[in-house]
Amino acid sequence: MDSTKPIKLEIWKKLKEDETYRAAFFRAKARDEIASQIKMLRAKRHLNQVQFADKCDMKQSAVSRIEQSEYSAWNFNTLLRVAEALGARLRVIFEPVEAVIEQYRRKEEAINHELAGKTTSAFGNIYKIVAGSGSTGVVKPIAVSQHHEKTHV
Repeated sequence: MDSTKPIKLEIWKKLKEDETYRAAFFRAKARDEIASQIKMLRAKRHLNQVQFADKCDMKQSAVSRIEQSEYSAWNFNTLLRVAEALGARLRVIFEPVEAVIEQYRRKEEAINHELAGKTTSAFGNIYKIVAGSGSTGVVKPIAVSQHHEKTHV
């Protein structure tokens, strides 16, 4: 018998109700997205950090820093310079909080419709849903191949 219970991450509720949490969450998400986009596009352009640094007129150590999600000391001009060196357009989007909260609510709802032992790709990652006690379950990240195929653990 399947003992799967709904998963109660409720990130969307935290985003809706707690302004401090929301601000920290959005800051961290923006840093993660910027760092990962720079790193992925640099790799797509077949540039190592030294080559990319030369194109940006910066040191390799600076490239290493801007590719870290913990780093946030870049400014708009640095991001423009990075975009130009990568042959990309820099785009800044302001999303209304209520639209973002609704996206997270829908993604969480999708996770809750999955069965225990199956995978889901919500939130841009692959997770394995494991039954838990009470009304919660545990969501564990699982290994993903280079082609981002779902992998069962």
